Amino acid sequence: MAYVVAAKWRAHPGKADRLLEVIQEMTPPSRAEPGCLFYQAQRSQEDPDLFFLYEQYVDEAGYQAHQDSEHFTRLVKQEAILELLAERKRAFYTTIGDDRGGRSVGVSAGRLVDLSPAVPEGFEGPPSTDVGVAFDVRVKAGYWQSAQATLSCHTGCHVESALHVFEDGEPIDAVALDRVIGSAVVLDVTPREARAPVDVGALAAAEAALHDAGEAISPGDIVLLRTDWAQRAIGTPRYFPESPALTEAAARWLVERRPKCVGCDFFEEPAARDPGWAPEDFVVHRALLGAGIVLVEGLVNLAALPPRCTFFAPFYKFAGIDSAPARAFAQVAAEPA
Repeated sequence: MAYVVAAKWRAHPGKADRLLEVIQEMTPPSRAEPGCLFYQAQRSQEDPDLFFLYEQYVDEAGYQAHQDSEHFTRLVKQEAILELLAERKRAFYTTIGDDRGGRSVGVSAGRLVDLSPAVPEGFEGPPSTDVGVAFDVRVKAGYWQSAQATLSCHTGCHVESALHVFEDGEPIDAVALDRVIGSAVVLDVTPREARAPVDVGALAAAEAALHDAGEAISPGDIVLLRTDWAQRAIGTPRYFPESPALTEAAARWLVERRPKCVGCDFFEEPAARDPGWAPEDFVVHRALLGAGIVLVEGLVNLAALPPRCTFFAPFYKFAGIDSAPARAFAQVAAEPA
């Protein structure tokens, strides 16, 4: 049996459009919650101030986790309930029989695409640390193996928090998993040569192509930027100094679209490609991380993704530092048999 919530929300006069935006931003991270089976909002055709939300969770604890999530706290508890809702009614049920409505749910509903590069011995990390990957592998006859690794936390696929560029920024362990898990769109800016800028024009053209495919960037989405650069160079001495990079204006363009996370298959910071940079030169990182947008770097295989997919970037919960290695992957619809 599943735990079901049926909620009716009525907006204050003049607040329905903002409430719609809140619901649209709430939907992707809510669907990505481990305890959520189904989450769908509706708007009345006869009364545009009235919204109906139908939700299914694995159990009551799953619903409680939803209420305790960062997105529910920020959007519902701290804004909708206080400023937007004239009325909020909820009814609670349990399903009868098949709690999936006859449909499969979870990762079995599609295929997985690995978006993380393999990281062998000698894999090059960022030149700012000049730390390549080194393994100390210990074995005993029988057979038993235990390995230690030395590497920068910015090696391969990794997640970055605001502490990377802001002294008072949040550390990586303060980044909730629902900020790197959820519905994602791919902005394809290929072809992109070495050191080529990814500017506003390139992003706008990719957004237009996304619209042609029937998709759009919604607030709360994860945006994946595809250049295919990592596919050619990650782990080699070329990857960082010759990478394409975002312009500062392009970073601001992304911020305006209010994603919760941006993932890149290239090194997006132009100033850091060459020696002699200063922390204040990290204009792209400061724009994105300063807006509360989590960064996932070092992705591969974005060419294998459709315009929209479900993205996952779980990472080590290192405490008190700015970043952590991740194993990113995507779930896409299964191909017809």
